[in-house]
Amino acid sequence: MIPPDREAAELQALVGRWFRVYEVTVRGEVMALHVQVNAATLEKDFEALRLELGTRGFIPFITKERGEHLLYLQRKPPPKFWSTKVNLVLLIVTILTTGFAGALSWASYDGKSSIDADATLKGIVFFSIPLLLILGIHEMGHYVVARRYKVAASLPFFIPSIPPLGTFGAMISMREPIPTRRALMDIGAAGPLLGFAVAIPVTLAGLFLTSADPRAASVNTGGGLVLETPIFFQLLQLFVPLPSNTVVHPTLFAGWVGIFVTALNLLPAGQLDGGHIARALLGERAKYASYAAVALMILLSIRGQIGWSIIALLIIFLGLRHPPPLNDLVPLDRRRILVGVMAGIILVTSFVPFPFGEVPVDPGLEFREGSAGGVANTTLAVSGPQNSTVNRTFAVVNTGNLLLDVTLELENPFRPYNWTMNLTTVPETGNASVGVEVFPSGFRFRLNATEHVVFRVAIDIPPGTLANEYLFSITTEVVAIMSGSRTEIPATLFRPPTLTIQVTVT
Repeated sequence: MIPPDREAAELQALVGRWFRVYEVTVRGEVMALHVQVNAATLEKDFEALRLELGTRGFIPFITKERGEHLLYLQRKPPPKFWSTKVNLVLLIVTILTTGFAGALSWASYDGKSSIDADATLKGIVFFSIPLLLILGIHEMGHYVVARRYKVAASLPFFIPSIPPLGTFGAMISMREPIPTRRALMDIGAAGPLLGFAVAIPVTLAGLFLTSADPRAASVNTGGGLVLETPIFFQLLQLFVPLPSNTVVHPTLFAGWVGIFVTALNLLPAGQLDGGHIARALLGERAKYASYAAVALMILLSIRGQIGWSIIALLIIFLGLRHPPPLNDLVPLDRRRILVGVMAGIILVTSFVPFPFGEVPVDPGLEFREGSAGGVANTTLAVSGPQNSTVNRTFAVVNTGNLLLDVTLELENPFRPYNWTMNLTTVPETGNASVGVEVFPSGFRFRLNATEHVVFRVAIDIPPGTLANEYLFSITTEVVAIMSGSRTEIPATLFRPPTLTIQVTVT
């Protein structure tokens, strides 16, 4: 082992090859050297010194304090690297989870209630592969540029998750500090710019596939999720317009995720890619952008997007303030400033504050006179003499946005007095697909939103009935179908109507 004084002398001599040293202070494992620098060659000199010191197990950091340039040398911590087997295992698991998410997405797109071999294959081809391609090229952009700057970095770690995405994205681990603001800009911007460049053709392909084979969206939209689209997504739709009320093709969903992930990474906070870019552009002032970005996430989480609070907590945990590069003295050139501006434009045009919107639940059921196009009414008036039969038709119409299970029951308070009521369905265009189950006191049927069933009620007025008004009821029980399960609708949200039949005996 080299004695500390000899090691210090060798390090000072090494630094002297690029910088003139006029004072040295050693404090434990940190050596501070007061140096003179040549501004024209500072970046080149420091990079050469960094690479040479790296082979000796030291990291340099240069700064300017009270008009003097100080070069700090610190011993590298012992490396603790995960085996590349971890990267491979996570990639395989993420392929499986995104494949499963893609299978579910394809089954939904294809109108199937369960996944099969066909849905699995097409889910992998049309969702998993495009999504992993966007994420993989994003992370490889960071990796390749980091290696170009001779900064040690890991291969991408893919993070598996549950549907609907099947992944939380991917990341690489920077195993060394970034040397300069220019390197910080290049490494930070390479990932989102390359990932975004791949997301554009994937999104255009998804738009084309959706428009070429449009699948009508379900009319039972209550409680469902909708994807809010950013400005850039809408610009792409100008080239390939989408038909209205169609199901999103899985490839289009993958492109949407790619654009959203790019915007998320470009937020100027902490260790996100946008945090790297902001630190390179703004220097120490980048901390204010980081504070503002986290405050925005907290505000959005208060407004109902709870996922933003998780991201905000993660950023706070990893550090709100971005550490400076080893050489923070060399400013960015014009080209890199333009790259930072471009990243900001992509963020503004791709960011969606509320990415997942929920369609409000709006249950509705109406009785209408005559057919489905009749006037809504909860009272039907008929009249006739004793010893006769009076008839009236009415429609039961689903006016909401939920699939409803409806039960109709007849209530005849005058049954002991030989009043009889008969309820029968009336075939009508528009309700042929509704299956009606008959039971002794009524009917059961399932109505999609906008569907209806027409009934005819026949009431026999017994002989000797006094001239008067008599009231009968047709009551309803309604259960909503959401996400494949029958769900009771709270009475505060919806009260099933009752139809009153007013019979006037003349």
